[in-house]
Amino acid sequence: MGEKVILTGAGGFVGGIIFSRGSDRFELHGISSKTRPMGIESDFWHSMNLQEDFSSLEKFMQEIRPGSLIHAAAMADIDACEKDPELAWRINVELAEKLVHLCEACQCRLVYLSTDTVFDGEQGGYREHDSPSPVNFYGKTKQAAEQIVSGSKIPWAIARLCLVMGFSTRGEGNSFLDKMESALLNGREVGCPDNEIRSPIDVQTLVEAILELAGNDLTGIFHLAGTEKLTRYEMGQRIAARLGYDPALVVVKNADTIPGRAPRPRDVSLNQDWTRFQLTTRFKGIEEGIDYLLQLRTH
Repeated sequence: MGEKVILTGAGGFVGGIIFSRGSDRFELHGISSKTRPMGIESDFWHSMNLQEDFSSLEKFMQEIRPGSLIHAAAMADIDACEKDPELAWRINVELAEKLVHLCEACQCRLVYLSTDTVFDGEQGGYREHDSPSPVNFYGKTKQAAEQIVSGSKIPWAIARLCLVMGFSTRGEGNSFLDKMESALLNGREVGCPDNEIRSPIDVQTLVEAILELAGNDLTGIFHLAGTEKLTRYEMGQRIAARLGYDPALVVVKNADTIPGRAPRPRDVSLNQDWTRFQLTTRFKGIEEGIDYLLQLRTH
């Protein structure tokens, strides 16, 4: 068994797949407020509510002395963050700050998962060193946490995630691809905006890059994204076709006028030239990414 690694947010969509894939490479301990899923050894799943009982994590980290901590836990619903900014700040910023201090005490590396929505979307093709300028409160919390992490004295890596495509492993988390496939399977239309541009990445490649960062000593900001720049409508049509459904079921549906909806940046496509130079993980275009998901799904 390899190096000890702690993962927060193990019960979420991305976190669940990190936990599944990373357990072969590391002695990976999952932290989640959710109860232990069936088939997971009790020694490696730790049910903790970090908002209410952070001291349990402090004690556990002092006990096992991990080499790295992957911080995947977050309040990631953009509209919910806009409606309850105080809660969003506690979860996304104050918790990250506590983890930085804990990593300092334990001499532990921190891999912090951030987002493409730290950018305002006015230009697209953002590079790792470009200055963030978020347009919604979720993005502001992630920018604030990035500043805390990058200003710390611990070994750190910030991984900015874009729109993530994937099938959840145990039904956990929020996978738009699961919802999309369910709708297409039943012949229902899927609405996708044509005024939001992203660099979608398949979750399996994403997780490989995150695990690579957990196992190396690189410092910096990394853009974990696919190799193509697409509107969400274009993405939806190409996903439908690749899954064997009628692309005509994917229709344009822009949500700018929905009451209470937080602002979305127009184009937060990511340039990842520096990231690709630093990492061995090979990033993919959308069709290859979907094929990779389907290949791993059948195993």
